[in-house]
Amino acid sequence: MGKKLTEREEMIAIIRGGNSVIHNGTHYGKSNIDELPSDAELASGDSSKEAELAAHLQAQLEETQAQLATLQKKSAPAASSEKASDKGDGSTDKKGADKK
Repeated sequence: MGKKLTEREEMIAIIRGGNSVIHNGTHYGKSNIDELPSDAELASGDSSKEAELAAHLQAQLEETQAQLATLQKKSAPAASSEKASDKGDGSTDKKGADKK
């Protein structure tokens, strides 16, 4: 089973599917999809929705941080190689000050 969508993500899926949604008397379609309320605005005032959204956002943050760590590990050897090969007259120390 796939991950659970937030209320906003569900609205976006409905709109992208060719339909429209009405929220608090406002009609949303393809022309104003960017004006949909944020997830936080949609959950505001409902403690169970707020807690669910907080958990969803925390999981999303952890997933993003893991992806960033993976990317940094893959690019670290390339960055180290560039530093090692740059030993010309314009080399700098760790603080970026010119060596003399």
